[in-house]
Amino acid sequence: MNYLVIPDSFWSALGYIGTVLLLVAGAIIAQAIWGGRRSWMPTCRKCGYDLRGVAADTSTCPECGADLSRPGAVPTGRVRVRPVLLGFGVMLGVLAGFLVWYLQPERIEAMRARLIASTPLDLLIESVLGGGSGDELALKSLDARSGFGGRTRTIPSGELLDGFVAAIARHDESKRGPIGARLPKLQMVASALDRDECTRLAQLVVDQLVASDGADRRLLGLALLAQQSGGSATSGLRSAIRERLKQSDDGRRFLLPAPPAAAVAASRRALELEFSTMLSDMDAAGRSAVLDDSGRFVLERAEYLPSGTGAAIEFRSLPLPDGSASDEVESRVRLLVDAPAGKGRLVLTGVVVPSGAIRMDVPLTLQSARDLPGAIPHTMETVLEVQAPRIFKPQLVTDEAVLDAVALSCGNATFGGGASESLRLQVDIFPRNGQSAGVRPRNYSFDVLIVQDGSTRRMGSLMGGARSRSIAGGSMPKAVDTTRPFEIVLRPDLARVAMLDENDARMMSGEFVWAEFRLKFPSSILPPKVEWAALPTGRPTLEPIEEATGEIAEGGTLEQRLQRLAAMLVPLRLGDGAPASPEPGLAIAATDAEAATLARSLPLCGILEVLSDGALIAPERVVIGSMLDDGSSSYRLPSDLGHAPTIVVRYTPDPDLAMPTAEGTMRFVALPFELVYEGGKAPELRVLPKPAP
Repeated sequence: MNYLVIPDSFWSALGYIGTVLLLVAGAIIAQAIWGGRRSWMPTCRKCGYDLRGVAADTSTCPECGADLSRPGAVPTGRVRVRPVLLGFGVMLGVLAGFLVWYLQPERIEAMRARLIASTPLDLLIESVLGGGSGDELALKSLDARSGFGGRTRTIPSGELLDGFVAAIARHDESKRGPIGARLPKLQMVASALDRDECTRLAQLVVDQLVASDGADRRLLGLALLAQQSGGSATSGLRSAIRERLKQSDDGRRFLLPAPPAAAVAASRRALELEFSTMLSDMDAAGRSAVLDDSGRFVLERAEYLPSGTGAAIEFRSLPLPDGSASDEVESRVRLLVDAPAGKGRLVLTGVVVPSGAIRMDVPLTLQSARDLPGAIPHTMETVLEVQAPRIFKPQLVTDEAVLDAVALSCGNATFGGGASESLRLQVDIFPRNGQSAGVRPRNYSFDVLIVQDGSTRRMGSLMGGARSRSIAGGSMPKAVDTTRPFEIVLRPDLARVAMLDENDARMMSGEFVWAEFRLKFPSSILPPKVEWAALPTGRPTLEPIEEATGEIAEGGTLEQRLQRLAAMLVPLRLGDGAPASPEPGLAIAATDAEAATLARSLPLCGILEVLSDGALIAPERVVIGSMLDDGSSSYRLPSDLGHAPTIVVRYTPDPDLAMPTAEGTMRFVALPFELVYEGGKAPELRVLPKPAP
């Protein structure tokens, strides 16, 4: 019998049965004692005097003078006790008392659990999957019978898997919710599958995938659950499923990589797609699982098909960021989204090379991939939404409670580093464990300066917040005497956040601490005294630097200063001949300190684009401040440009990107220009016509 169908209301009402019976027994006993009379003799209720000889119209009792005309003053007959009814009431009362004592909530729950434990396995599993009444008790019963908590499994081999299969087959997803949402509750039960059951489950998974053309993955979800449980018998499920899929052409299709079902990217920025297979989540290694399952996907063409009648747009493949591990390279592709805002389909065409045919020490090109044994042409498709680039608009936090909390944290600032290393400032603006002095963490971005004897030097930066943070604020300049008093200044710099990559900037969006903090150190080994000062709020006052010709000012006209700066930038570096750039790339970097100083005097506010033959070849970047970005603005360039390409870096001013500054005024070059890189020479400056308002 399926005891799970008995509603909770019945078990709740069961505890009140004894109380109800006790009330009924009391009523029966009262009726047995006082409910009947015998004889017709009238008497005075007050004194019991026999009134048979008294005239009927007498209004007072001759014995005691009581008012006989009052209702009920003259009862007739005597009380009669009914022993049978009294005995029944007493027996019922004893039974009711026993039920009140016995039917305690814990006993009722134990009774229900014993009944549920006798329910067939498939019904128990189906109850947990459906989330119905008694599912927690069903889960406890399953845990106990499957051996969870150090107990011995009491389910015969084969019955546990049969129960799972039968319950999953009966589960109606359209009416009771997706099975995947409830299946994880059964992870401990799934870990009890024995080796024979796992062998049979692997075959059932493959049969279900092939028969449904991949649409039905419920048993795959069970296998994934069992694999993740870490049970000794379930640890080889992924390998067993993979090997069975490899045995047929239909099965091998499920091992090919696939992108996410939908993606979002900003126009003229980079999009990274990470591939996966159906079995990827069955291995903690994650990305390496894709390599094991499908090999490497070598991209041939990425075509974006806008919704409607728009023409197809081909996206350029971009190099992955520096530091990508080899297993990451196998499972990702990076594309330049050179399309207007809108929605459409992104179709990726290429070749999948089996992992056994790949040699990590040999570069793999599209042509060489096609020639390798076992290579399979493969096309993938995903839905892509292209959005307009986000304009970063911070909210400035000037709440004194927040600023006092930051100052309190800065009071714990220290310096680290060995005897042979530069001292590094370490200050935890908002502790990782959440609240700081009862204040919710905000984001922050500080330029770190050091002041001693009236001289100011830059040390580094601090940036972070509630989800991502840095606690090292840069190295101590050697010119600073750390045994004497000095000051560390934390000056907000939101321009650095605005120039972050789209994904990184998304993590930093929101509210930013807006005050300048001064940490006054008696020496590097003593704690500082901390002061903070409010800064101007609102949009900055813009001061465009836009004269292209005219009188010779300090350092020359704007164009002359830009020409001089361009001549001091390093040339384009490509390939192995450039020790600072082993990969094909472009570094907008100064040759000496004089160039860095000149660049800081020519701050930018706008967009940098990198083009070749008039086409965008790298994601556009927001630049606010020096174009050198503290020494380097590096771009990794596509490998199909050849060995001697002409690269153009175009600057387009955009005052809408301006950030609040500590000074309240923002200066920027309002003249558009290009830096043209050719061969091994410094770039040539080209001033562009100023765009119409």
